[in-house]
Amino acid sequence: MNMKRIRVFAAAMLAAALLAPMGVLADPSYTGEIDPATNEPYADENQQATEENGRVALTATCSYDWNSHDYVYTMEGTLNEVHCTAADGQILSQAVTVSTGSDTSVVVYRNGQEYTDSLTGITAPGEYVVQVRNGSDRTRIFSFTLVGKSTNGLQPFTVPDSFFIREATCDGADVPYDRYNVYTDTEGTYRIVYECVPTGIGYTVETTIDRTAPVPVFSGKIDDQNRVRSALTFSGLAEGDTVFVSGDGTGTPTQLTLRDDGTGNFSGTLTESGNYYMQIYDAAGNMSEYRFRIMTYFNANSMVVLVVLGVVLAGVIGYIIMRRRNLKIG
Repeated sequence: MNMKRIRVFAAAMLAAALLAPMGVLADPSYTGEIDPATNEPYADENQQATEENGRVALTATCSYDWNSHDYVYTMEGTLNEVHCTAADGQILSQAVTVSTGSDTSVVVYRNGQEYTDSLTGITAPGEYVVQVRNGSDRTRIFSFTLVGKSTNGLQPFTVPDSFFIREATCDGADVPYDRYNVYTDTEGTYRIVYECVPTGIGYTVETTIDRTAPVPVFSGKIDDQNRVRSALTFSGLAEGDTVFVSGDGTGTPTQLTLRDDGTGNFSGTLTESGNYYMQIYDAAGNMSEYRFRIMTYFNANSMVVLVVLGVVLAGVIGYIIMRRRNLKIG
């Protein structure tokens, strides 16, 4: 073997030694997804589906069950399990169900408040955290996020480990994304398709990113110090908007009933005098706030009351005069 062949052989051996730990990176023809922990291809779906109990492992404590078609969370050192149709950290726009065995008790929080409604077919938008209850102790198991038709969050939209993003559009046009993130800087209607790598199951999230707070139109006798000397009417709101008022911002707020004029324009009216703190939320969760004071003023109802009081007062005066006259005659 001459020196040239020796050098070529040595270079090939060195390359093989360096590439061996790199798994699929040593095969330039491989184009599939790889496990970021091992740098190796994920096992074939059919092969994984035949694992013990028909489950595919995502993490050390979470697997996907091909029989029940949900994610199974196990508690370390126990046989207790929690089943859910959402993976830990997943964002969805479809209903989610959480279930447990008779020997397991969970506590679910939505946006930081305990969620007491049914755990079957959860649809209310929000951030959910599921904890296992063990006496007075509670241990976080997993979390997920549900989005509705619109949201002011998802900046960016992120998928958990073992998932990857396939495509993303906003108002029909492609938007930037990488394996785990879609960059939702622009308001608009997004359609995001992503996939669970070990199972091959795909998900689609469709929602409108809206980060603009509602701006009502106020009408009435309002001065530059937000004092109102009449009834106060506000309009220009949309379906799904909610309005809360309280006296000073510290009391329990009251939700107002809005009127729909049939064209999608919602409005309301305040007539009682006093200080007001108003918060207006839209369906995406954006909020605008206002403070004002309605002064004492005369309206149609006030005039009716004054007329009635005048009639009563006139009757009382007339009665007193008649009584005096009768006393003088006697």
